[in-house]
Amino acid sequence: MDANRNPQVSKKFSTSELSSAKAALIRQIEIKSEEDPLIGAKIYSKEILNRTTHALKREGALHTESLICALGSLAGYSCQSTIRQILTDKGQDPDAGFIKMKGADGKTYFYGDHINAFLLENKISIWSLAAAACKDSGGKNLIDIGELAAHVAGTIGKTEFGIPRIEEGHETSHTPIEYVKQMWSQMLGDMSEFCPNPQHWPIACGLALQQGIKMCKDTLDSELALSIAMESAVPMSKIDIDAY
Repeated sequence: MDANRNPQVSKKFSTSELSSAKAALIRQIEIKSEEDPLIGAKIYSKEILNRTTHALKREGALHTESLICALGSLAGYSCQSTIRQILTDKGQDPDAGFIKMKGADGKTYFYGDHINAFLLENKISIWSLAAAACKDSGGKNLIDIGELAAHVAGTIGKTEFGIPRIEEGHETSHTPIEYVKQMWSQMLGDMSEFCPNPQHWPIACGLALQQGIKMCKDTLDSELALSIAMESAVPMSKIDIDAY
């Protein structure tokens, strides 16, 4: 199990016991997936939320804006990562599914319909899941996702790219890029076991984000949470992570 899991767990169970429990859970997912193909994504979404919450807690306190930013960032990047894995599994060039753009900063950015499907357009896209959580938590005015997409496109290669436009007093502890750099690789190993179909990775991350928005509704306005989430997710779906 990942070292970032709750330290109390590692005191209570040995490594072999944890490995056995994990293997048994994965086996149950394999069995139940015949009835519910998304069972792995649903189960692992809770793990994403738990790990991210644990990683961001400081002296027992959780900064909710940072949690939503981190979850949104991971969700956004998952839309690109899943496409790369699908193409890799087919023996194809993992860059073949994207339109590449070179920014003024010399970095490459990735666009295309495949990203947009997972990010914005599918019935269980990141946007759909996050917006539903906002509405369920009392939000009435959703952000203009078209305006946000245009803003991201207009800041490619500029210093303001990937920096959420957040009202004063609600700044996050780190940038979306920093959250992806620090957390994505730690999440991916177990996620590929719980969700062997890479098309389910954005669903797992989107469900974690959805749960996070609902969890924070008493301390963070749901409309603001949706804004932070998507201001983080949209640019992170386009970055070349190796360039940072």
